[in-house]
Amino acid sequence: MAESENEKKSAGSIRAAIEKEIRTMDNHTHWRCRAVTVSPRDPNRIRIACRDEAEHQLVKKVAEAKTGRGVRVLRDELYPIKVNSVKRATVLDGNHDVLAGAAEAMSEENDTTVAKIKWLSTKEAAKPYGSMVVYLTKGTDARRLLADGYFHVGGESGTTRVFEHRPRPVQCYNCQEIGHKAFQCEKTQKCAKCATEGHHHSRCNQEVPKCVPCGGPHESLSKNCWKLYPPRHE
Repeated sequence: MAESENEKKSAGSIRAAIEKEIRTMDNHTHWRCRAVTVSPRDPNRIRIACRDEAEHQLVKKVAEAKTGRGVRVLRDELYPIKVNSVKRATVLDGNHDVLAGAAEAMSEENDTTVAKIKWLSTKEAAKPYGSMVVYLTKGTDARRLLADGYFHVGGESGTTRVFEHRPRPVQCYNCQEIGHKAFQCEKTQKCAKCATEGHHHSRCNQEVPKCVPCGGPHESLSKNCWKLYPPRHE
């Protein structure tokens, strides 16, 4: 990312710098970037496509060293896969947090590198099994595990499927309902804690919460709301 207008780098200049450096290496005399693209949403975000993992690591190393001041190399892309029928106790602790060392253990069991884990099912539910998404560092590993159909966790095997990201619905922080934002809202304010009209949740003294979107016994911003977070309740 550029630090100032005068330091902005173009996709062409970044490509030239990387190709020049790599061509000085043995067996890379005629090397060329596979592709260099610019994000249509952010012209300062430039992506270099690589042919395989080895080339990816080489390009990343050169980019970090040779693209100059004003450019920041972003973290590697992660590859999510969904895993169903996972034993809760092998992933979450008593506070419903992911167990320390869980990612390392799953990496070893599945011959991959798990960068992070996210539990999808309701954490507070009593069900012993649920779903999670694991984020892998290699696309080849994600494709392999999806093709195999299984992901091993604590000696048991969950089933794999493509993870379909479902963005959280738009929610109004005035009336707490779904489908519009606060600046568009013409309704009476409702408390996000107790669902009562006329006051903000920061001034709420009610001990029993109630959700406006689903009517459940939790606050309207809670991840326990099945309307706001449907994947967590599968």
